[in-house]
Amino acid sequence: MNIGALAEAVLQVTGMSEADAHAFAQTVDWSSTLVIPVPLAGASFRAVPVDGVNGTLIETANQDGSEGHYQLIWVKNGIVYSLEGQGTSSQALAAAASLS
Repeated sequence: MNIGALAEAVLQVTGMSEADAHAFAQTVDWSSTLVIPVPLAGASFRAVPVDGVNGTLIETANQDGSEGHYQLIWVKNGIVYSLEGQGTSSQALAAAASLS
C-alpha cells in the first residue's frame, strides 16, 4: 500500500487543496512518522530550519486579530520535539533555539 498517496487523499478529504496535500506529503517519511492532526480552518504550515534539521511550523490565526497559535514539530536523532503556544512564528523559532 502506498501510504503517501493515501495520506494525500485523506488530507484532501479533510479540506486541504490537492497541491498543498501533495506538497505536504512529500515532506514526510511515512514509514516512521507520528501522525499529528493539523487544524485546517485558518491554519498554514511550512518547513523551517530548527536545530540543524527541518521542522514543520503550523500557525493558526485568530479571527479577532489577536495573537495566533503555533505548533513547531521536528525530529532530531530519533527524538520527536514539539513546541506549542500562543504567539508568532518568530517566537516559536526563538523558543526552539533556546533549547539547544
